[in-house]
Amino acid sequence: MLQQGERVRDRFEVGRPGHGEPALSTFAGVDVRSRTPVWLVALHRSVADDPEAFAQLRRLAARIRPGGHPHVAGILAVEEHRGYPVVVYESHQGESLSELLLRPTGDENLPRVVARHLAEAMAHLHLKGEAHGALAPQWIEVYEGDVGPGVLLWGVGLGGAYRRVGQGPHEAVYSAPERRRGGAPVPQSDVYSFGAVLAHTLTGSPPPSSPGWQPPAAGPGGLSGVVQRCMAPRVEDRPADGQAVLDMVKAQVPPPKPRGRPRPITGLVAPQNPSSSRARERRLGVWQRVRRLGTSPARAAVRGTTAVSLAPPVSMTAGLIGALLLPLLIGLPMLALYVRWQRSVPDEVTVPKVVGKTVEQARRLLLDRELKLAVVDETYDPSIPAGQIVWCKPPAGRKVKEGRTISVRVSRGARQVTVPEVTRLKASEARRRLQEAGLHAADGRMAYSDIVSEGAVISQSPQAGRKLLEGSEVVLLVSKGPRAGEQARSPERTRKVDPVIAKLERRTAKVTVDVPQAATAQRVQIRVVDAEGERVVYDGLHEPGDHIEETVAGRGPATVSVILDDQVIHQQAL
Repeated sequence: MLQQGERVRDRFEVGRPGHGEPALSTFAGVDVRSRTPVWLVALHRSVADDPEAFAQLRRLAARIRPGGHPHVAGILAVEEHRGYPVVVYESHQGESLSELLLRPTGDENLPRVVARHLAEAMAHLHLKGEAHGALAPQWIEVYEGDVGPGVLLWGVGLGGAYRRVGQGPHEAVYSAPERRRGGAPVPQSDVYSFGAVLAHTLTGSPPPSSPGWQPPAAGPGGLSGVVQRCMAPRVEDRPADGQAVLDMVKAQVPPPKPRGRPRPITGLVAPQNPSSSRARERRLGVWQRVRRLGTSPARAAVRGTTAVSLAPPVSMTAGLIGALLLPLLIGLPMLALYVRWQRSVPDEVTVPKVVGKTVEQARRLLLDRELKLAVVDETYDPSIPAGQIVWCKPPAGRKVKEGRTISVRVSRGARQVTVPEVTRLKASEARRRLQEAGLHAADGRMAYSDIVSEGAVISQSPQAGRKLLEGSEVVLLVSKGPRAGEQARSPERTRKVDPVIAKLERRTAKVTVDVPQAATAQRVQIRVVDAEGERVVYDGLHEPGDHIEETVAGRGPATVSVILDDQVIHQQAL
């Protein structure tokens, strides 16, 4: 398990431990590259031995990206560290809601914040076709924003990939009844968990797991009614998804009240300069005195001047100056903005061909052209080796701006499937089952058999349980029935033993066979001849190099023969 102070992939440093449950442990941490806080989830080995679940989390990371929604923590990385899957989520360096509820906060605004922001997070996830699956207070981070507290939901995808996540003794109280019974997570399961979390926030204690529990009439507005609707025992009685819950919350509860004074919006109104205001007042005063001087004959006579109106000439001069300066005052800043915009517009480049190249090769190619790479999905493709790119968007040859992100899909190679058991089945049924498993039946080989009925499969190669690439062939050996003059041995006849023969000594031996090298699969038979007669005790197809061990038995004097493709290659007495 993770230790405080160590690093995951030399990037994420593990900090203080968080909450833990039977399936996982969480830790606060920091991204040493960007110096931003993160959450790390280490899955225990009891649930980690599922490669498909690990691949599901990797695919989810391409859809739940950092910065995708203000109240949903994006997945930064899905790594394997010392044999344990580790998932890294965004963080705002806040406090877990479960820790916050352990002490009284006295903040009446907290339930509104949790209800509004958590409903918005659920609506975003459900719109993308994802369900959280393990929604509980420990997966909710409450942080202090610019205008008040905010909520960040993290841990997305863990409940869907691993059924045991969120089902511990302390976590299951928030799970929907169908989830406790082992059902897959659906949006209505998240809705129930939302109601349970909100009930805990309103009352200060977790809701009991008994059905029919009704929350007390506490909290702002109609939150109690929202809790009752969301925690309905039957799935069909709850709101359909997070958007329906968000509509209900908006109708019942006003938006959370912001704390403190909002930040001023700068850049829209020019700030006032006291000195320039006083200068303007002085200019206005002078102008008023000039106007009075020009229009008052009495004052002009006192000063010994002629009463001449100065207003019209000054007005004409000011208008002329304004007519000349106004285009310059408006045009010069616009010209500067245009030049700056032209310089900031990125150049166009051509997307290079990256299909068929590895991710690292493609990243270097794109970096040379000032482009970015994003792996959005992984897919099985038997025609392209694992690790190489099978698809990109925009395609090669397209003109794009510098700085554009090119999305690619990476091949996982051919899918491996498990060979099903088809022996003793009719040949048609065996071919159908192989086709359902993604395999093909090779052109059938036929052989006589006194223990397998005509038209049924005697043996198959490779044997059941082996892993093959999807589309591979399985060789079937089909029975032609017993040879002419022979009859198939029935189980009833086999069990009847002559009393005289039954008194003979029963001997056993271990027979080992190493199948020699050959171009195709070979039929191996082990035949026993004793006092009871001749019988085949082993019959199967095998690949070259297979090792066979079989224990045989016989009564009285007995001989064991190993037959390879109808030729005796070994014989011994018991």
